[in-house]
Amino acid sequence: MTTGEGGMLTSNDGRLAERIRLMRSHGMTTLTLDRHRGYARSYDVTEFGFNYRIDEIRAALGLSQLQRLDSQLSRRKEIYRYYLEKLNDMDEIIIPFLDRAEDNVGYHIFPIHIKHTSWRDALMDALKREGIQTSIHYPPIHHFKAYREASYSADCPLTERLMAGEMTLPFYPSMTEEQISTVCESLRRNLLSIK
Repeated sequence: MTTGEGGMLTSNDGRLAERIRLMRSHGMTTLTLDRHRGYARSYDVTEFGFNYRIDEIRAALGLSQLQRLDSQLSRRKEIYRYYLEKLNDMDEIIIPFLDRAEDNVGYHIFPIHIKHTSWRDALMDALKREGIQTSIHYPPIHHFKAYREASYSADCPLTERLMAGEMTLPFYPSMTEEQISTVCESLRRNLLSIK
């Protein structure tokens, strides 16, 4: 579901929810609207926060998207299952998280893992030449410049091994079975040629 930018977070932990409310608005104890309505005259900043308040236009978009959420999730589940059907006999790839209970999955992306990690970049390039966009979701956080420069160091050998072969296939609610078949056929053909 999209709101353009911004979003919504839910929690069943009241203390966490209260901290999030505080953090979303610069760590301020009262919002401008509260002061405008006369609930408070001033405010305090009790911890460093962010400007994560969603504006009205994006909130309205989010509310309209909520009406479509169930159908979008249902369609994403269909796409996921069709990908599984098309890729289940490909020994060169692993589809992660197959042991998850399907009811607890958001079907946000469709990642695969290339067993021979040295093939991944060539495979992504080959698919790109055929007009198929792939991506790497999500690069290890300790690889990002901001974390390296902040002197965060990490020894994450499993993360390194997994991410070396990870790539994400196209995955969006309006995908057709024909488009999924095209992606899978291209993946299969290009894996065979890289071998």
